[in-house]
Formats: sequence, structure tokens, C-alpha cells
Amino acid sequence: MGNSFINTGDFANSAFIDNDEKAIAYHQLEGYYRAVKVLVEKSEVRLDSLIYPIMYCVRHFTEILLKYNIDYINEHSYLKGKYCKTHDVIDNLKILDEYIGELMPENPLPSNIKEYIIDIVNLDENSNSTRFKYNIVWNKKAKKDEVSFKDAIEIDLDKLNDAVDEIYALSCIPDMLQEKWRFLSELQSI
Repeated sequence: MGNSFINTGDFANSAFIDNDEKAIAYHQLEGYYRAVKVLVEKSEVRLDSLIYPIMYCVRHFTEILLKYNIDYINEHSYLKGKYCKTHDVIDNLKILDEYIGELMPENPLPSNIKEYIIDIVNLDENSNSTRFKYNIVWNKKAKKDEVSFKDAIEIDLDKLNDAVDEIYALSCIPDMLQEKWRFLSELQSI
């Protein structure tokens, strides 16, 4: 018995899911980014009902973007494996910042982008809004249930949307590194 969602023949309304790890990471990155844009900019429903999918997409977009860049640097630079990506967004930001500081000291990670990423993480530090258990989550360190949002908050979605655009600029890091390496290679051949 086949799956009724696969190979329906309606190619105009189909999406391809790759089995290549790099392609998957790229499509996840682009997908979460585009989902934020559509949910915030084009939605005709009350955004309160979309805040959890928006936060889910923002968080995962940010996390995948950092990991994507770390993986690229680990694969293509002389720093291969100096650092390994983690499941902590802030740790991955520090790793990418270290890598960029070493590989492109002339183009450090912009401080405003680092601040945006930290602010996104701090909106929901344990990524609890992406979990099903409503507002109560298990704190592994404290070994007890905790409320994820102790106070109600209002998120400025226009600012968040703008921050996502700024963070998206980090997707150019592989191209910037390639350009620099190409330039240095040409310089050496002179």
C-alpha cells in the first residue's frame, strides 16, 4: 500500500524533499525563513494565533543557519573540525563568531545580528514555545516543571521580521569565503 501524498502527478502543487543532507539543510533554512515572511507579512488572520508557528520558524531558521555555516567552514576551511556545532544556539553563535574572526577578520559578524540572535533566544530561552506541553516544561537542570512564560509578553513582529532579514544575511558567508579564497588563490598564482 502506497502513501496517498506521494507521486500524485500534480506537479504544480507538489514539493520535492531531497535525501541529500546539504540540500535538506538549505531547504529547511530557506523554508523557515520564507515561512516567517509569509506568516508575518501576508497573513490575513490575527497574528496572536500564529505567534507559535512564527516563533518556531524563527528559532529553527536561526539555529539551522548557524549550523549550516559551521558545517560549511568545517568542511571547506583549514579549520576543519576545530569546533563542533551544538544544540545550543548561543554556543553555535560563539563558534561561528570565532570562525569568522579567524577566517575573515576584515568582516566580523555584525554586532547587531549577534544581538538579534541573542534576543530571539532570550524570548524563549529553552525553545518552550515550540513544545506541545503548553506553558509548563521540564527543566533538566533544576529537575522540576517550570512555566516557560512567567509573564505575558507582546512581541513586535515588525521588528522581529526585520531582524530575521538581517540574520538572513549570514547565509552569504559561504559565498564570501569562496570569494576570499578564490582571490587569495589568484594572488598566490601571480
